[in-house]
Amino acid sequence: MNPIKYMKRSILIILLSILFANLKAQVSEGKIMFGTSISYTDQVNDNYDAQGNLNGVQVTNNNLGISLQGGYFFTDDFVVGLTVNYVDNKAVNQNLPVFQNTSISKTWYYGVFGRTYTRITEKLYFINSFSISIQSGTNNDVTDSMKTSYSANSSLKVNGYQFSFAPGLSYFLNSWIALNANVGGVSYNHITATITSGNFNGTSTTNGLFSLNLPLSNFNFGVNFLIGKGINNSKLP
Repeated sequence: MNPIKYMKRSILIILLSILFANLKAQVSEGKIMFGTSISYTDQVNDNYDAQGNLNGVQVTNNNLGISLQGGYFFTDDFVVGLTVNYVDNKAVNQNLPVFQNTSISKTWYYGVFGRTYTRITEKLYFINSFSISIQSGTNNDVTDSMKTSYSANSSLKVNGYQFSFAPGLSYFLNSWIALNANVGGVSYNHITATITSGNFNGTSTTNGLFSLNLPLSNFNFGVNFLIGKGINNSKLP
């Protein structure tokens, strides 16, 4: 069996098992968190030549992510759990009317996450979220050269792992519903891309990619539900 597929299935099974087991057997030991979030990135970058003049090259990146999380509060202000994320990305690199390249990728992430809570007010908390995930997905790439009427297509299968960190805020509407917002973040992806179509079918390359999403260029909004009696004398609402 493919180890990536086996690991994905195992993590999903563990996630569901922890959620339902805790709901039945460990509810009195601490709060259980179940949540979802959505993120969207829309970035447009214009390139400049050595003299600081626009050279016509523009890169547009649209990224939509959806995540599902389940975790357990081991202390008053620290939760650990499992996460599943889906990311749909479209990147367009163009210098019209010379060329245009469009890259579309669809990626799944399966891993563990942690989050710390620092009280600001009775209901508002500063949070630090981090995760370690394996990833699996596909990428389709189309390049068009308008001047030579040349077009090239390629398809990739992508596997790897990711580390990510994102600060943000969490606001508790009441003792069991919290709204989260992350702006910006840092991540590192280590991926192996294998060509699945064309003359170089089967060829693989491995790369590491460090990403920095600045505040206001990346938004992540989520809702968390906290279930259970909670930890005794918990500082959380």
